Parts: sequence; C-alpha cells; structure tokens
Amino acid sequence: MNEQTGPESVPALHAGDGIKDRLILVAEGVPLNGRDPDPLRTEVTFSEGLPEWLHGLGVSVAFTTYDSGGLHLVGQDGAGKLTLLQNRVVEASGLAYNGKQLCVGTRTSVRVYKDINPKGKRHRNIYDKVFVHRVGYTTGILDIHELNFDNTGQLYFVNSRFSCVATLHPVHAFVPVWKPHFITTLVSEDRCHLNGMAFVDGELRYVSAFIASDGGWRGKENDKGIVMDTRANAILAEGFIKPHSPRYHQGAVWILDSGRGQLVRIDEASGNRDNVVFIPGFLKGLSFFGRYAALTSSRPRDESFIGMELDGTLKARGQEPWCAVFFVDIVKGAIVHWIRLNGRIREMLDVKFLTDARCPWVGVLTSIGASGGKQQTAPAQPTAAPALRPAAAE
Repeated sequence: MNEQTGPESVPALHAGDGIKDRLILVAEGVPLNGRDPDPLRTEVTFSEGLPEWLHGLGVSVAFTTYDSGGLHLVGQDGAGKLTLLQNRVVEASGLAYNGKQLCVGTRTSVRVYKDINPKGKRHRNIYDKVFVHRVGYTTGILDIHELNFDNTGQLYFVNSRFSCVATLHPVHAFVPVWKPHFITTLVSEDRCHLNGMAFVDGELRYVSAFIASDGGWRGKENDKGIVMDTRANAILAEGFIKPHSPRYHQGAVWILDSGRGQLVRIDEASGNRDNVVFIPGFLKGLSFFGRYAALTSSRPRDESFIGMELDGTLKARGQEPWCAVFFVDIVKGAIVHWIRLNGRIREMLDVKFLTDARCPWVGVLTSIGASGGKQQTAPAQPTAAPALRPAAAE
C-alpha cells in the first residue's frame, strides 16, 4: 500500500445526528481544494451513556485508523460530554503507552508522543494529558504492527515484513529479538504475517501469525492462523482465521479470531478455547481494563469478507459490518458500549485503555497554552537528546 499524502488521507469527522450537544470533537482540518467534502466525511456516533461509563471507570481510550491515517483519543469532560481528538499519522498501526509516552507505529516509522502537561493542571480547563509528537524513528518499510514496552522500558514491535519481533537501533532499521522457529532467515517477504504479541509480567510471551510457514501466507487456506508461545517457540493454539492481537489477562490468553469476528479465550495450559462474544466486523486491536475489553472492528476493503466465515455469519444474522470501537464485558460476554465511524474511515488497527487519563488531548503545541505556530512563551532551555530506549512507567 502506497503512502497517501493527499487530503483524502485525513477524513473530516462530524458528529452524528442527535449527539452534537454530547460530543466535543476536535478534528484536524482537511484541505478540500475545491472538491466536494461529502466523500471525505466520517460520521461519529456512540452508545448512550458512554461518557458516564468512562467517567465511572476513570479511563480514556486511544485508537488508530490505518487507511485514513489517524491517532484518535477519546475521553470525557466530566459533565456528560464525550471528547474525541484526531491527529494525522499516515498508516497508523500499533500503540504502546507507559504513562509518559504514547508510541504509534506506522508502516515505516515509530512516532513518540510526550505528555507535556504539568501534573495537576488542566489544559484549556478540560484536558488532563497533553500528547505532542516530539520524537520519531524512521525504520524503512517494516510494516510495523503492534508495539509494547517490556519491564525494563525497552520498546518492542512486531516487524511483519521481516517475520520477527524487534526493537529500535540508533543506526540500523531494527534489531531482531525473536522469530518463529519455522522462519529460516530474516528477509523482507512477510512470510507468515506475524502481527501481534502479548507480554506476561513485562516479558514477551505470545505472538500471533496467519500461518506457520516459511513460504508465504497469501493464497493459502484462511484457517491456518496460530498463537505461539515464544518461550517454548511452539504453537499454543491453531486453526484461527487471520488472528490478531494476542493478550494475557486474568490468567488466560486472549486472541481475536478476526476472520470469524470472535473474541476468544484460550486456556494457557491446554490450549483449549472458548468464544466469548461475536463482533460484526474484522477485528484488530485489544486492550483490557478489569472485566472490560476494548477492541476494534473494520469494514471490508472490498464488497465482502470473501472466503471467511465472518462473511457468512454476518449474512445469516442480517448484519452489516461496523467500523467501530467496541467495549465488551468479558464476564457476561456482551457488548456494553461502542463508538461507530461511518464514512471515509473504514479500517481500524489498534486500541488501548489509558488508565491514568480521563480526558487526553493530542495536537501541535509550542508551549502549554499556545497552539500551532503562535508561540506565546519562551521555550525552556534545551536538554539532552532523548534516549533511544523510552523510560519505563513509574
């Protein structure tokens, strides 16, 4: 997929009918150059009570959109309104957060956003976190998918192009950390579509891939997806359709069986699995907070999810695929809330609960209180260049 640089790469977000007075929407402008704005619109709607639900949990949410290139932060103002802020990130994919830095992977880079808000302050009297893009690492085409910090603060990422888990390096594009036993050499061929990883106690433990093959995954059967134990370098469970986003939570391994639209719980000891809930769309991105999971669903790139069980299930249920963030009660196995995007945005990638922020902000600042190019206060004296390895969360 070629990088998009035209105005279509950032859709214009609009509040859906009936929620204009319940949504604070801060979307980046789209230069239309005289074109009809309608094809660039994406309508945002959300479930009744979502702001109050987030307020009760004391959390916010970050999610990324790939095809339209965006980092989105969702919170609430404490007075019943949902906040949604949009920042352009071309081909945005995985997310990692350690309390101070929010990292976003792309096809060719890693962007690091710093929280620059003074502790205890409220930016514009609303926002308790202020994320500004301050550091970027250009990697070349690695098709970076998921990211995560280990227990030392090292940033890991899934390098799908080279079929391995990797980390950053000051000179080289990446340093490999782990690869499946069936991958014989690290070459730029995306041989198994390694795409997700899970950490246990801050250490890499599980990964997901479309197939256990050294010879490529395209044109092969859909139901060859695997979850691997990286410590044993062995398959824990298999038979998934294009799986994504393994996670470890409450003593179990979780996976998105994306081609079936199912959130699945896997027993760590036996590899046995249970479907928890069906979601109407192609699933990517998974985050947990207590008994709740956040995950994203996408609409198909073409007319249908050809060759996948998901397509037949949607037709049998009489449902249309959603482009959305869903919130699931994993105890009840039920959807409790959602944020739907209908229009230009079609493909979602990752989602993450921000457990220490109720109302985060993202954008361009030269200083707190000054946006864009209007610098109102003198910048602080420069400090040493940031270290390659992001600091661990306190």
